[in-house]
Amino acid sequence: MAETGKQIVPYELVTLLQNLIVGKFYGELVVKFEHGKIVHCKKTESIKLQSN
Repeated sequence: MAETGKQIVPYELVTLLQNLIVGKFYGELVVKFEHGKIVHCKKTESIKLQSN
């Protein structure tokens, strides 16, 4: 999820988290708050390498 300038409301963040958990997301989620409001949300997926 790239920064789009669209303000994310709390229920959208909850839905995003639920989808990441169900999908077994492996990566990083950064959420920035200012004055109690979500102003930035960025999702970065990673690839987990298996060692031989």
